[in-house]
Amino acid sequence: MISELLYYIFIFPLEQVLDVVLHNILKVIPSYGTSIIVLSLIVNLFLLKIFLYTDKKAQEESELKKKLDRRIKSWKSVYKRAKLYAFTQTLYRQHNYHPIYALRSLGGLALQIPFFFAMYEIINNATYLQYVSFLWIDDLSKPDSITLFDIQIHVLPILMTAFTLINVFYSSEEKSARIQGSLIALLFLVLLYNMPSALVLYWTCNMGFALFKEIFKRYRNKRHQTTENDTNKNIPLETIVASKTISAYGYIYHKNTLKNNTTNIKTHKNASKITNRKSVTLACQDTHLIPRQDSYVLIRYIIISLSFMICVSNPYALYVTDLNAFELEMVIPTLATLFGFFILISFILIYFIGFFKHNNKILSFTLWLISWILLALTLLGVIYSFILSGDYGVMSHFFFEKSIEVTNKQELIDGIMIASCLTIALLLLRCTNYIIQACKILFVVLVVNAMSSLIVAINHVLEKNEVQNQIPTPTTKKTQILDFAKQHKNILVLILDRSDGYVVHELFKQDKHLKTSFEGFIDFTNALSTSGLTLPTLTSVIAGEYYTALNINSRNISDGLANEIARGYAGTLNAFENAGYAVSSILDFPTDSVHLYPLITNTSTNIFDTVELQNLYVEKYLGGVKASEIPLKQLISYGLFRSTTYVIRKSVYHHGLWLFNSQGPANIRSLKGVAEIRILAENTTANATKPTFKFIHNSITHSPYGLDNTCTINPNKAVSPQDNIYGIPAGHYNSESCAWQWVAKMLERLKKLGVYDNTEIFITADHGAQSKFLPAKTNFHIPLFYKPMYAKGEMKKDARIITNYDIPALFCNNIKRSCPNITPITLGSIPHRRNIRMMISNGWNLNDQNPNSFKISRLYIFDGSDIYDKKAWHVHKE
Repeated sequence: MISELLYYIFIFPLEQVLDVVLHNILKVIPSYGTSIIVLSLIVNLFLLKIFLYTDKKAQEESELKKKLDRRIKSWKSVYKRAKLYAFTQTLYRQHNYHPIYALRSLGGLALQIPFFFAMYEIINNATYLQYVSFLWIDDLSKPDSITLFDIQIHVLPILMTAFTLINVFYSSEEKSARIQGSLIALLFLVLLYNMPSALVLYWTCNMGFALFKEIFKRYRNKRHQTTENDTNKNIPLETIVASKTISAYGYIYHKNTLKNNTTNIKTHKNASKITNRKSVTLACQDTHLIPRQDSYVLIRYIIISLSFMICVSNPYALYVTDLNAFELEMVIPTLATLFGFFILISFILIYFIGFFKHNNKILSFTLWLISWILLALTLLGVIYSFILSGDYGVMSHFFFEKSIEVTNKQELIDGIMIASCLTIALLLLRCTNYIIQACKILFVVLVVNAMSSLIVAINHVLEKNEVQNQIPTPTTKKTQILDFAKQHKNILVLILDRSDGYVVHELFKQDKHLKTSFEGFIDFTNALSTSGLTLPTLTSVIAGEYYTALNINSRNISDGLANEIARGYAGTLNAFENAGYAVSSILDFPTDSVHLYPLITNTSTNIFDTVELQNLYVEKYLGGVKASEIPLKQLISYGLFRSTTYVIRKSVYHHGLWLFNSQGPANIRSLKGVAEIRILAENTTANATKPTFKFIHNSITHSPYGLDNTCTINPNKAVSPQDNIYGIPAGHYNSESCAWQWVAKMLERLKKLGVYDNTEIFITADHGAQSKFLPAKTNFHIPLFYKPMYAKGEMKKDARIITNYDIPALFCNNIKRSCPNITPITLGSIPHRRNIRMMISNGWNLNDQNPNSFKISRLYIFDGSDIYDKKAWHVHKE
């Protein structure tokens, strides 16, 4: 567990960055081998400053050790054992030395280790390297080899070892250092000898760069020594004074203060006296430029706070609002990865800023300018994260309910905020110490906020694991959802989440051929849902009117909404199981395995994960492409989205593609709805040996959207002009169209299998997608298509008023004892005129509700015979 956590914090973020860099290099240099060499060069150049620093510290430690060893050697002839040990330890303390400091010579190598592991993971998962040749290497995914005297020899590991050994003997004359370096070289030879040649190529280039660095250092040092003797002769007085002053205080030296000093210095003692007088004068001057060191410290705190806000605090807050939407085993790794990205981004930015820490006016001014801009960005981030957060509706799977449009008012607000923050930041830079303290306070607030989210996530994981440990291992195939019976009844209930009644009927008008697949169906054109969200509606679609949100509220339950919702699901599923049906279902929010599985008889085929179906889809239609389970790019994009202006937010969101996820939803989770409906359309069978009951909650018509107008996964072309015409979320129209095409294909397959006639089919939605056309300006209009058993003929329209909670009252007629809390109805008993109560809830998540009841913000009453009759609607605010 600890090793996995460390991997996701320190290695995985670096792996993602290196992978992006490698693929961008490939766009310029279409050669995998050359690109790996260039990547190695970039990494080494980036880390060069740290390499030089570690080399310098190692050299200092080596010289100090030599000095101390000479002293200790002289003592050995006088002192023995305990006394020698005591003197040695005292000597070490006096010089702040410890023998373990000798390992500092390995600092450069240690710094490369995370990059090595990151590259190992990249190359290990890089199927694109298979059969790719480079120079004498036939396959970069395998060890390189040449045949010499009928012996297969791997050349790259040997070349790598040669570079390392030459470097070891060239850079150090100490016997211990050479032995240490040789052992490390041999260790890497053994470890990498049978590794993929791409990885060995990367590490060989690193060793070659290290050798070149040592050669260059020695050459530079020799040149420096030849010119060093005359550097202190005839130095002007003002030059030495200036250098000492800058060294002592770190301030920008003002040339006018020492303008008239022309006397040459003869001794450094006199220069020190002058320095003392001048430094006092300079320290008391009221300069308008911030001291360089203060600017650097301020920038560090700003970078840490801003990076934490974007990479941790904001993404954590979003992630924990919908934990059920993510795979349980990936919750902690996702949060750990976000924290790791914060560390990585902070390090890169602070390290980069360090290049501006020089006694140069231009660089010092650049440092001051950077601090001003970063401070302004921090102010903007705080204001937009906590005050101007915007109203974009419910977010599900990283898609907002509302389309993001920028108004003139928002553009004006952005302009005012940017100008104000730049001005305020400029004024605040005069109070650097106070701003540093403010950044510390902001960081603490963000950490507390992130910790609260982390606690919620950990509790969620612990609760889920506790329940799952009590669930026996399933013995039945989860793909039983595909099996229908030829000799027995089949009942299929298909819920297309957010499918819209108005849009679906427009689709049927535009595609006349679509209607022919719905033989024997009844199209209820006046179908309504009791709410505009999944949480308050879906339980009633499987368990009847008794489980509408308003009826649940009227019962004053005491053990929580989650338990009441689970009881609704369990009642229907168990009723059909007990009646001898082969029950299978694909379930999703609002129930979950934690609350449902302890209540149901069959946990084998009533499933929440459809990994088997998704894998079948990926293998069959996507060529076995594997996708990451961590929505990292979307989460970091959201962190940036939350911290920036209205105008920039639109570009960051980009219709749900997000800034750092331009290729669209890479997470297999985003393919869930498409995979399920596509497999149902093309892979159903007729192998069941007893009656079947299937309840399928499918999300193809819900965000995230990724289908183009040809029903191909292409998120960059998912948005259709029809989205705006119908007032539906961007990308919805294509998904809606594709969903109903695949439903039609599924119906045709059932006919081909010979199970269509003996199958009772319900196709509906939990709620609609648009609030544009219904007089109540809500998304209550849903599609509802019903095919009774053995029904024949062309699809008929029926204008009677029906709700999706009427469906259980129809399908429960198939079992003798019906279902709990459901009064069966017949098709003929559905009235033309009805009085229906509906509601709008305050939020889509259980956390947004009261513990034992739904929060209702608005109550709607429909009383009429036409859902588009304005007079039939009445609105009551709660």
